[in-house]
Amino acid sequence: MKLIDSHIHLSALANQQNMKWQADHPLHKQNRLDEYVAQLHDVDVQIDGVVAIEFDPKNKDPTTLEGCQQSVEEYLYFGRVARGELRPEEGSNQHAHLLKAVIPWAPMPSGPELLEQYVDSLRDSSFHLVKGFRYLLQDKPKQVMLQPQFIKSLKWLEKNNFVFDWGIDLRCGGTWQFEETIDLFKQVSNVKYIINHMTKPTYKDEDIEVWGKYMAEIYRLSPNSYMKLSGGFSELPVEINDDLEKCADLIFPWFNVCWDLWGVDRTIWASNWPVCELKKKNVVANWAKVTEILFDKIHLPQEDRYKVYNTNYKAAYNV
Repeated sequence: MKLIDSHIHLSALANQQNMKWQADHPLHKQNRLDEYVAQLHDVDVQIDGVVAIEFDPKNKDPTTLEGCQQSVEEYLYFGRVARGELRPEEGSNQHAHLLKAVIPWAPMPSGPELLEQYVDSLRDSSFHLVKGFRYLLQDKPKQVMLQPQFIKSLKWLEKNNFVFDWGIDLRCGGTWQFEETIDLFKQVSNVKYIINHMTKPTYKDEDIEVWGKYMAEIYRLSPNSYMKLSGGFSELPVEINDDLEKCADLIFPWFNVCWDLWGVDRTIWASNWPVCELKKKNVVANWAKVTEILFDKIHLPQEDRYKVYNTNYKAAYNV
């Protein structure tokens, strides 16, 4: 299997002062590209490339350019990865060719003036890899995404041909995030939204009907959006993680809702590494096997699987 992993997070332990992960958090560790490649050694999965997504940097004051320096430092680390110029404590340079695109953090609630200044501060020799931005919404208070400045920031991204990775969470966040998303998408529909992790379902039968209606409306209101087939293991009960058939059975109804909407041309594969490993280690290859089972259930031809695994990301991220 040759895959483009369109959602991984990268951080070196040497740079953890810029991240929010405290020393006792399981993500406070080496999350480097060489670490990612090493855990795929001796498995029937070949990674042809990755998209690096911001990892929630600990900005001191996201309302000022100076206060966003931790996110700038994270981006500069991505650039060193891409150019093969890592410092000795930051990992190996031999995998630089795998980095196909970068999605840094952006100060979306602070409005387009600060956003433009921030984006300009990132423009260096690696900036051609920046295809869009993310401001994680799943853990933010109500109404953040509906603030006028946030909406203006999204319109600035659309005007400047940047995508926006959309991260909301049904399991931990609840349905209000979907109601607000629908309100927002009515106002800003044409941004190329990359919807993360099938919106992190609960995988509970009693939730799927309401969730499915929300998803249908989100799809209708975002004609340029793409769906990431990703993140399953971090949302599944840990006791079934070793039974891939059981994992696929639990995920399938939720996958099927997304597939019926976004389909073969607007679905992209991803792992959400290393977050996918919070409950169990070395699951990227197993996630690929689970997605193969899902595709078997719908009798998907190999040429269509290849689109999801390897080529759709180019259209999604303007690569």
